[in-house]
Formats: sequence, structure tokens, C-alpha cells
Amino acid sequence: MTPTHIQSAFDRSSQFAYQPKPKMVYITNATEVGTVYTRSELEAIAAICKKLDLILLMDGARLGAALASKKNDMTLLRDDLFLRLAKHANEAAEEMSASLVEMGYKLWSEAESNQVFVIFSGALVRELKERYDFFVWEDLGDGSKVVRLVTSWATVESEVKRFCGFVKEWTDRAAL
Repeated sequence: MTPTHIQSAFDRSSQFAYQPKPKMVYITNATEVGTVYTRSELEAIAAICKKLDLILLMDGARLGAALASKKNDMTLLRDDLFLRLAKHANEAAEEMSASLVEMGYKLWSEAESNQVFVIFSGALVRELKERYDFFVWEDLGDGSKVVRLVTSWATVESEVKRFCGFVKEWTDRAAL
């Protein structure tokens, strides 16, 4: 979400008298695709919302993951338990992401928070679905799928290693 997107949507909404008028901008940080807003990006969004008299609401469900991200340039809650737990989730995702890339898998987007978006074959997704709970984000139409993997404060290193170990074993078998 950018100020340009907000302005464009606002302008389009005033083209017709019967169209509902926008009153709020709702964002998440970390976003639905795992990216993180910088302070300047948030300030720009807040400024356009103020200019257009729109309420700005930021969902806090993944705020800890955003604050613990290496991309974060805000100093809020640096020594809080909340932040340490979120940092743990981000580190688990970073470990998982690095391991999958090392195996040759492509990321759909860089892991900046506790979410990993990786491209797997449909066959691997079917095998994983029998053992793990995750979300298929997008079917790419060529037999491969974007999978969304989310870590949390409760994710332990052995779970990441077990998941990546299963993917590696499957990948090695598929290569034969």
C-alpha cells in the first residue's frame, strides 16, 4: 500500500454519487506477503490519510514480526518480551528460508518477517500436506505452487530442521 494507491482509490470513489465513500485505510505490518513497512513509508501513508480525512488502522497481529525484522527502522519496544519473541519467529523463518534456498528452491518474495513464501512443485505440496499445515498462496499454473509458511514465537529449531529435512529427503528422492 502506497500513498499513490490510496489517492487513486480515493479519487475513483468520488466519480459516482452512488458509490460508497472511503473512510478508512487498513494495513498490516508485516504485510500479507511478509514485507515490512519502513518508518518513512508509514509516515507517508499516515500523511495521505490525514490529508484525505481517512482513518488509518494498522492490524497488530504481526506487528512483533515487523518490529523484529532486520528491515525495521523504528525503535519501539526494543527490550520487550514481545519483541524478543517476535525476533525468534523471524529468525526461525530466516533459517527455514536459507535452508530451502540452499536446496535450490526459489522464494516468491524475500523473507523479511516470520513468513516464508517458497515455490514448490505440486507433488511436493501434496506430500507436505499429509504431514504439515500450511497455506497454498498461489497456483502458478505450471504445476508449481507458492506456499506460505509461517513461524511463531513457539516454533522450535527442531521443527524447522525436521520440516527442511523432509523437504531435502523428498527432493533427493525426486532427483533420482
